Amino acid sequence: MDDDATIETDFANASDPKALGEAIRNARLSAGLSQGKLEKSSNISISTISRIETGKGTTPNLETLKEIAEATNSELQIRFTPKK
Repeated sequence: MDDDATIETDFANASDPKALGEAIRNARLSAGLSQGKLEKSSNISISTISRIETGKGTTPNLETLKEIAEATNSELQIRFTPKK
């Protein structure tokens, strides 16, 4: 995770809920937010935030990712890169 708390996901991470959840958790913590504060600033429930961060829920949709990025003052980047 970059110092500016950029959420970066690529095709591989999008299919890996734990990696995506970890990136979101890191962005939240870098922004100094608890799950409760993120809930208030994003209108996403704590239970949903928890499920996303632990990779135990469904993969969040693009709108949810945008809300989290905005609330954590992060830049959301979605990239398609060639497989190695």
